[in-house]
Amino acid sequence: MTDSYPPDAAQADPGETGVKARALTRLQALRQALLKVLPQQDAAVEGLLATLLAGGHLLLEGPTGAGKTLLARALAASLDAGFARLRCHPALTPGEVAGEIVMDAGSDSARLRRGPLFNSLVLLEDLHRAPPPVLNLLDDALQGRQLSLEGRQVPLPAPFMVIATRSPGSDLPLALRDRFLVQLRLEWPAEGQELAALRQAVQQGHTDPLEAAALRPLLQARDLPALQRLVAGIPAAEPILDHAVRLIRLTREWPAFEQGAGPRAAQALLRLAQAQAFLRGGDSVTPEDVRSLLPAVLRPRLRLTPEREFEGDSLDGQILKLLGQCPAPRP
Repeated sequence: MTDSYPPDAAQADPGETGVKARALTRLQALRQALLKVLPQQDAAVEGLLATLLAGGHLLLEGPTGAGKTLLARALAASLDAGFARLRCHPALTPGEVAGEIVMDAGSDSARLRRGPLFNSLVLLEDLHRAPPPVLNLLDDALQGRQLSLEGRQVPLPAPFMVIATRSPGSDLPLALRDRFLVQLRLEWPAEGQELAALRQAVQQGHTDPLEAAALRPLLQARDLPALQRLVAGIPAAEPILDHAVRLIRLTREWPAFEQGAGPRAAQALLRLAQAQAFLRGGDSVTPEDVRSLLPAVLRPRLRLTPEREFEGDSLDGQILKLLGQCPAPRP
């Protein structure tokens, strides 16, 4: 990290600049491919790409039909990576999610039957409907990127990303929500966008949007770790780090929240800000990168007090008020 703000762009390595330019070209193609499927969800696509580059997990919230599952499927179609999709329900067992150790018939040897979690990209639909044993298993997997199966510690793939969906108003344990880097909200499209989508569906004969888009892999899973290391190297000056910490600490004394966000929130905020800076072609993290991402980072980590909920306050509204009380650092 650098202690000056903004950092000196002249320090950039020419070789690294070329690698970054090539990566941005591929990511721009990926962005356009995703927007081809969900043209009305620009913010969600940007957040998805930033989470991918930051090496985090994503929680998607929105009403039925907003495109949560479609967004995850579009990413899977655009990545050359193992993909699994699982719909959660109250009777789901840990073995159906993680797999299990089984004995080979006719021998004493054991083998691992891998479950859906042993894929680089995993979509868990309706996570709020999963029973506690599955949620506990997922908490361990998201935290340590490994699973404990009958006493054996089994590593999960690298890269490894979980995209989980939840309905508005549903609840998940706070500890589990804190494992997700970010929570994005997808809303129903505006009237004009919905009409445009209907016209497009009629023109395409009401085929599946992914089939109509004819998506193809634009990124290899094996390339993601190198991209993520590149993103992690985006510098953030000391005033930026200080601002991120002050924002998170302010949540702990904000009266509208039941409790504040923990230190992991500041780390998530910086990781996501580095990814956003990379996606816009920036040489360093700016205050706007940090501030614009704060709602998405805090959504899974905060709850309004019952009094504020009764009064009709929104979580995002309170986060914006908090931002207003903590000015951005000046260059």
